[in-house]
Amino acid sequence: MPVAPTLLLIQFPGRPEEEAVLEPGRRYSLGRALGNDLPLADPSVSRHHLELRWDGGRWHAKDLGSRNGSFLNGRRLEGERALHGGDHLRLGDVELQLRAPGAPPATPPGLQLSGDEDLGGHTIHSLDARDFLSSGTPSSPGPAARPGLFARLDKAAHGLLTACEPAELEARIVQLVGEAVSPDRACLLLPRGDAGETVPSLEALTLTAQYRAPGVPERPPRISRSILGKVLGEGQALVVGDAQRDLRFAGQESVVLEKIHSALCAPLWDDERITGLLYADRLSPLEPLGQEELELLTLLAHLAAVRLRESAAQAALEEQRRLEEELERAAQIQQQLLPDAPLILGRLQVLGHNRPSLAVGGDYYDTFACADGRALIALGDVAGKGMSAALLMAQVQAMVRALSDATLPLPDMVARLNAAMHRSTRGRRFVTLFIARLDPETGALEYVNAGHNHPLLLRAGGQQIEELDKGGLMLGAFPTLTFEGGRVELAAGDTLLVYSDGLSEAGATHGDTMFGDERVAELLKESAPLEPRALLDRMVETVLDFCAPEPPDDDLTVLVLRLD
Repeated sequence: MPVAPTLLLIQFPGRPEEEAVLEPGRRYSLGRALGNDLPLADPSVSRHHLELRWDGGRWHAKDLGSRNGSFLNGRRLEGERALHGGDHLRLGDVELQLRAPGAPPATPPGLQLSGDEDLGGHTIHSLDARDFLSSGTPSSPGPAARPGLFARLDKAAHGLLTACEPAELEARIVQLVGEAVSPDRACLLLPRGDAGETVPSLEALTLTAQYRAPGVPERPPRISRSILGKVLGEGQALVVGDAQRDLRFAGQESVVLEKIHSALCAPLWDDERITGLLYADRLSPLEPLGQEELELLTLLAHLAAVRLRESAAQAALEEQRRLEEELERAAQIQQQLLPDAPLILGRLQVLGHNRPSLAVGGDYYDTFACADGRALIALGDVAGKGMSAALLMAQVQAMVRALSDATLPLPDMVARLNAAMHRSTRGRRFVTLFIARLDPETGALEYVNAGHNHPLLLRAGGQQIEELDKGGLMLGAFPTLTFEGGRVELAAGDTLLVYSDGLSEAGATHGDTMFGDERVAELLKESAPLEPRALLDRMVETVLDFCAPEPPDDDLTVLVLRLD
């Protein structure tokens, strides 16, 4: 009889669950590289991460030397291990589970759940967690009136006050449950990521921390699905009585096989939401867990929920601060890559201004003297904004500098830039670039415009404007491109304005009108009598006033070149 295929459930962070079918007898490679049998497109997964192979009637898993390791049911996978139905594998941030077609739904990683047995006659005591937390149950006084309970709660609460990382806090929570409630085992179940729901589903939960008393077997807890479902669905904290002495539990496989004599489960209530579960059980029949332990676990679960929220908020705040510090350092480095002073070369003056819309930006400009005495000027605009655009901008600047002294015609130089860009970005990112060489003695300017805004050449006298449009397509889109070179002769008093689309398209997202190329040209004519610094300042101030009260939403870069 042929063996039925196996389902592999794949859970990527923040995405719906996916399925793959594993055919018995085959071998599957898993990893980030597209050449794998099962590609896993997630940056936390190595290019060649894991191998699944069929042998002896079951699947076996082997880590392929991955960077972040592979984990089987919460433990690092060492060597090759045989797999069973329901086993959980974690590759980086990607969760996998083996499941036969038609098998029950996925279970929290690291747990084994029994079937949906009826617990109607087996619940010794249940507690409405919200009512108890607010006022105490009608049948029993609140914790302040019961010194023994309050003393244990107070000790545990103090243990939660110390600031620590979320993972350390989770481990501390179950350790404190162990100290306060004295179970044989305890575990904390939290939803993957930020579930955002008022009540998370059972499938969204993952086992994040465990406690075991000394001498307790080290294996994943096996918990009744009905217990967890009732706690999640009804917000009830439950204590289940002595299963080994009660014939009513004879049909409940999870309780009998684990030899559980009593078990507790309480929801983590926080601000009208259930944010997880705390579970504890005791294998010994001599001192079963009872109502007082249930109330204590319910209170601890609430304190844990509040501390977990505070810890997550603090971690998010610290991460935000860290990112802001990194961005500030990146912004400083980026500004240091730009010219720190105007370029003055004989009769030539070149001044620039760069204003990123975010902490770092994707605009780039450079001005420097070449070995042959000519000036090189360049202004580029990387598609996109932020850190990725800034990194690419730095790469463009480095490549321009590396090729600047080569005895290459500008069209050939730009073709090389394009090929290098395409190799590094695989055609996924683009850069517009205007680049020129100017001889300050003769006024001869050679240029290539690779998909950039047309620079405006204002002739002396302030009325005649020429656009520098010779060139070709933007860089990085195709592996091989050819470019046309342009040439103009500058005379004394001529002014060249080179700018990014952050100038001409300013205001486009704040209303129906953007600044536009016509306004740029008119402003250049009006500013012709000004000195280069004053002309540059007027350009920037005018566009900022145009966008006010909002700042420009794109990087703004302007170069002013004048030949005296």
